[in-house]
Amino acid sequence: MPIKSGNQEPSAILHIDESTQQGSGHSLLIRCSQCFFVSVAVLLSSGILGLPLKLHRSGFFPFLLTFSPNVLLQILVVYFFVIVLQVCDSALEESLHDDNTYNSLNGLSLVETDTASRNGGSPSTDHANHEETTSNDGAKVDLNLPKRKRFNMQTSSKITTNLHVLAKLFFPRWLRFLVGPLFLIEFTLILTCYALAGSEAAGQLFGINYVYMIPVFVISLSIIILVTYAIIQPIVSVLTLIKGLVFMFVCVIGVSLGSESHNPITTNWKYAADPILFETIALGGLPLCMPMIYEKFGKTKKEIRAFRNSIFSAIIFCALLNVLWAWSVLSVVPQLDSSCRTPTTNITTRLVEVKSQLPPDVATTTVASREMACDPSSSLEAALLSGTITTIPFTKMVIEKNPNMAFCAVLIRIFVSLSTAVSFLVIGASLHHTIIGFINFLMTLRRMKYAAESRAVPSSTGRFNFLSSNFFWHILSSSGFFFLIFCIAMAQPQSMIKLFERYVSIGLNFAGPAVFLMFQRVWLPPYSHLSIPLSSNSKVRPFRYLILLYYGGIIAYDLVVIIYDMVAS
Repeated sequence: MPIKSGNQEPSAILHIDESTQQGSGHSLLIRCSQCFFVSVAVLLSSGILGLPLKLHRSGFFPFLLTFSPNVLLQILVVYFFVIVLQVCDSALEESLHDDNTYNSLNGLSLVETDTASRNGGSPSTDHANHEETTSNDGAKVDLNLPKRKRFNMQTSSKITTNLHVLAKLFFPRWLRFLVGPLFLIEFTLILTCYALAGSEAAGQLFGINYVYMIPVFVISLSIIILVTYAIIQPIVSVLTLIKGLVFMFVCVIGVSLGSESHNPITTNWKYAADPILFETIALGGLPLCMPMIYEKFGKTKKEIRAFRNSIFSAIIFCALLNVLWAWSVLSVVPQLDSSCRTPTTNITTRLVEVKSQLPPDVATTTVASREMACDPSSSLEAALLSGTITTIPFTKMVIEKNPNMAFCAVLIRIFVSLSTAVSFLVIGASLHHTIIGFINFLMTLRRMKYAAESRAVPSSTGRFNFLSSNFFWHILSSSGFFFLIFCIAMAQPQSMIKLFERYVSIGLNFAGPAVFLMFQRVWLPPYSHLSIPLSSNSKVRPFRYLILLYYGGIIAYDLVVIIYDMVAS
């Protein structure tokens, strides 16, 4: 087998800082708990706010049939991506990410190249006087060591596994230029959707127009990410535990009321494919965050397995919650509304009647849809047509069926606000992690270049000394992206539901083929000789082709839907 596995950390594995390996003094159980809750925060997000709307024609059982394969495929994606993350660590130890030696298009073997350079180098290099230089970090670097070893001494503590390094290692150069911008666009779209949904929910909670809540929501959470990045995972874990408990309580209320009201759930297998895109969204996004979570774990077989099993548990837990939520909504909210397919009549009268029965936030949503013939809070079909999230009709029906449940409206608004805020923190922190990796990579390549030329790295002096700091560029670059997200959200694009289904889903589903391509690459030179703590099972390996077929088909279907909608409109 090309990639070796061992119970103990082999020499080829990336050297991990002692503090990192001990998880900053935390036990493995605590780190696994944080991994579980952060993964739940990624999965239990805005996908659940739109998924039940797509079931208005198909019903529950077709959804269950199409949702089950998605759960299994997500587990396979995580399984193979964990292998890729380990190989990336080992490759960083070998410094196989050097632009001057690695070219994925010609299959150059770095190990052979470097060995040849050491054994067959010029006499002037082999017998040169012993020279040392000092890096920016204050470490002594032997200039007579091969360039890769000098580079490793300076960068092993700087460059860690992140999306930028993964793309650089395992994608061809031409594809790398497409994948990098795609990741950034995907981060931007997801965070924009969270900003819109979170601001709307917060506005409803406090009785403020959501437009005025967008600056508060985006700016405050962005500052939290930048200031508390080092401890963001414990913060997210606590908030996710709270929102998970609230969500389960809401689901139980829905199931309880549904069993009492006997709301009919219609099934139509003809429309079984309707919710497929939102199903992948509801369990998507983990590969964007896994490199950040992975850093907290030591690189031993026990810890890697614990990391992987924690994410598996989060996927299964969130899948069960999605099924429970779908059943809860369908058992309470009518699926179809014939008035949505009739000409607009008596709109003003109906709006007045509805407004008197609903909480302020639902009434506001209804009044905003004056041109519609159907009330967006009356059915799943009407909510989908108006771009309204699932909780609006759910809240109305709960209050209608049991007026004593009026507190449920406040509880749901708290859940939506908290859910989107926590998801914004996790995805925003993952974006910041990717930017940190990119900046560190550029800076270390710069230092390597000057070290190879036996020159000191030029730095700013005096009042502009901060310009030489990696930290300054981390904050500046991430702030620029968060400002872009704020501007897009303020421009008030089309509804969050349509934005998620049509465009965000393409990027989330691209993670499947991307993981497939990266896993294919790790079995080829120059990575085939590397050792990793936890290798893949030979019986599971063939299932990687299912990832390519499934997610490739979903992306093709998504593109067809987008093109069809554009032509139809």
